[in-house]
Amino acid sequence: MKNPNLFVRSSQFGLLSKQVIRNFSTNYENSSTYIKPEIIYENADTQKSLVFKDNKGKSGIYRWTNNLNGDSYIGSGVDLNKRLYHYYSLKLMQLYVEKRKSYIYSALIKHGYSNFTLEIMEYCDKDKVIEREQYYLNILKPKYNLLKTAGSRYGFEHSEFTREKMSLSQKGHKGSFNQPNAKILMVTDLETNSSTYYDSINLAAKALNCGDSSILKNLKSKTGKAYKGRCVFKLL
Repeated sequence: MKNPNLFVRSSQFGLLSKQVIRNFSTNYENSSTYIKPEIIYENADTQKSLVFKDNKGKSGIYRWTNNLNGDSYIGSGVDLNKRLYHYYSLKLMQLYVEKRKSYIYSALIKHGYSNFTLEIMEYCDKDKVIEREQYYLNILKPKYNLLKTAGSRYGFEHSEFTREKMSLSQKGHKGSFNQPNAKILMVTDLETNSSTYYDSINLAAKALNCGDSSILKNLKSKTGKAYKGRCVFKLL
């Protein structure tokens, strides 16, 4: 059930204010549709830390809105922290758009986070996220969504092998986008034939519950053997 009170993360001082709003429209593309998001982050740049703090361990629906033109993107996540992490990694987004088309990634790279508002449309049970995402896709018709069917991900896919283990510590990990010369590590799971991209070897090691040295040793090896018979590493 929707929260009758709207939480607005103000860009000023980063404070949380609670407001009761009636008939508040967050839909720039269809003004006849009225929606009350759970939380609004007015400045997705300066409020990054709040985004991760507020949404830790939660599942739900989110929307990115370009403040310059009103175009938006609807997405969902069974773990919002993990899903939103990709949008805050410039290196991952740049790597992705070099190979595929993504309107939202391209827009974030071009205009910067400060020109975007991030909204948590609603929190819901994990088994309801696809259904609820489709609901918002149907009524809002966001322009940045290349695909109009919920669950069709235009982003970095994570195998079940890594999804449950992936650590998303936002502070202090090596090889983040604060280090522009750091390389991306692609981990391919041979059982699921899916690839996961990490900002660093350190982050991949945490996700796989192994040491950095194990990955480095495998990368330096010329045998071509998969790590533990399952994972293939490649620096990009």
